[in-house]
Amino acid sequence: MKIYKSCKTLSIFRFYEILDTKDYKYLIEDYENTEITKELQLQLDDIWSELFKEYIVLKDDKQIRTSFKKLSYISKLETKLSICSSLLSGLVEQTTKEGQLKYIKELSAWGYPINLNKELQDEVNRIIRNFKTLKSTITIKRNEYNKEYKKELTQEKIDIDEQVVNVEQALNNQIDSNNTTVSKWIYYVKKASIIAKKQRV
Repeated sequence: MKIYKSCKTLSIFRFYEILDTKDYKYLIEDYENTEITKELQLQLDDIWSELFKEYIVLKDDKQIRTSFKKLSYISKLETKLSICSSLLSGLVEQTTKEGQLKYIKELSAWGYPINLNKELQDEVNRIIRNFKTLKSTITIKRNEYNKEYKKELTQEKIDIDEQVVNVEQALNNQIDSNNTTVSKWIYYVKKASIIAKKQRV
């Protein structure tokens, strides 16, 4: 099974399909004959995250970089809340001191230490209050993000064919979106933009 893991191998057509559908199956060369298991889906999530970071660097677009950083920060907070909530539930369900210590150690590593000299239930209640504060922070940050990037979030579907035609006209060159890699496409767009600016002067 071949998986595209870089902007130097993934075609711009597949890249835009992923952006439009949020379906990472397009990272797999023969996705139509591949069963997407839970493990494979997690692998594709990680690959897409790294690939999109590479795209941002190649694009060198400050707005995209800022947007991605903010979204990554929100995702980290959501992951922390999800994992720590599960850990706290696991701690409450433990009946042995040894089992409790295992969860206490994990919670401490995530920034939620428990004072063993105090009543466990009091410490659990304190952490639950901290979770509520974290949840409020996540809501505020996500609302701020959605407001700031609302235009991006509500954009119409990207028409790759229309973009290809525009770049072809600027460069006077034929482009096959199925066989043009993301990195090569970015250079084409940059070159087309330079030509367009020169023509306007």
